[in-house]
Amino acid sequence: MKSAAFNALDAARTLRAAGIERPQAEAIAHVVHHARADLVTKADLAAFEARTDGKFESLKSRLMAEIEKAKNVILRSVLAASVGVIVTLIGSVFTIISAG
Repeated sequence: MKSAAFNALDAARTLRAAGIERPQAEAIAHVVHHARADLVTKADLAAFEARTDGKFESLKSRLMAEIEKAKNVILRSVLAASVGVIVTLIGSVFTIISAG
């Protein structure tokens, strides 16, 4: 929904009709007019969302790839350590059998 355009002259007239002196009425209308220029519209939000969605998906994909790499490194490390323990145990068993 697009907001209605702000008419500073109409606002100043309304303020004057309410009893506010002309310089103050014009100053208030001027401030409100410029404050509205900084408001974010639904269209602004939609454009921002469109720009950030693609970046988020890209970041998510890169993060998932890095997680997969880390899982592979951990798995290889655990496997290498397990093989080392098994080889040590087998060596110990042969040593015990040979000594026996």
